[in-house]
Amino acid sequence: MKSILCLSTALSFAAATAALAEQTYSNNGVGTAQATSTMHEIAEGHVLVEIESSYSNIAPEDESNPLNGATGPCFGSMEIMAPNISGAGHCVYTDADGDIAIIAWNADTLGEGGATGGEWSLTGGNGKYAGGSGGGRYDVVTDAATGAQTNTVTGEITLP
Repeated sequence: MKSILCLSTALSFAAATAALAEQTYSNNGVGTAQATSTMHEIAEGHVLVEIESSYSNIAPEDESNPLNGATGPCFGSMEIMAPNISGAGHCVYTDADGDIAIIAWNADTLGEGGATGGEWSLTGGNGKYAGGSGGGRYDVVTDAATGAQTNTVTGEITLP
C-alpha cells in the first residue's frame, strides 16, 4: 500500500511539474511585411490571389513572447468573390534563437480597400514551438501601391 501511495504522489508531482512548465503568452500585436502577391482576375468581382509575404518583424505587445522580432514568409491563396472571401495558408517564422514556429491561417473577412482577416493557429514547429498551441484572429491591410503590409493580431500561444 505504501508503494502505491508513493507512486501516486510521484505521478501527481510529475503532472504538476509538466503543467507548470507550460507558458502562455499574449500574441496581441502587429507584424510588418512586404507582399509580392499575384492577382488572377477571373471575372468582375472574382479574383484568385497567390499570397506571398515576407515578414520583417513580428512585434507582440508582450515583449517576453518568444515570437517577438521573428521573421519569415507567409504563403497561401485566397478566392475573392465580393463580398465573400475564402482561403488558407501558412507562415514559417524564425525567432531570435533560430527556432521555427508554424502558423496556419484561414481567411474569412474582406474589408474596405482589400483588407483581409481571419483566424490563425500555432500548429507547432521545432525547438520551443514543438508541441505548442494557440490561436486568435488577424487583420491585414496591404498598401496596393507599395505592397507594404500591416498585420494586427490578437490571441495567445502556449508553449510546452
